[in-house]
Amino acid sequence: MRRVSCWRYDATFWLRNEYEPSMVNPYAFPRCEHITKRAEYLQVYDQGSKWVGKTFILYVVRDEGTKRKLGIAVTRKVGNAVVRNRVKRYIREIYRHHRPLLG
Repeated sequence: MRRVSCWRYDATFWLRNEYEPSMVNPYAFPRCEHITKRAEYLQVYDQGSKWVGKTFILYVVRDEGTKRKLGIAVTRKVGNAVVRNRVKRYIREIYRHHRPLLG
């Protein structure tokens, strides 16, 4: 399956793609939805709402006109690199499977 390109993906694209319906997966996690730059993380920390849970902290920023993005930062308190990467994979999978349900 090809990677979903963000410039042509929207919520209804996979419904109207009559040539190859398996090309676009509604459960994909395209690269354009990743927070990758330090400046983007700093913006989320500064402008976002903060929810503190027992196991992690969630920051959310709602900007109209921009696509949603997900960035995961796991502190060293969680464990070594193997454990931190496993936690990030689990969170990405949860997001990926619930992404169509998010508004």
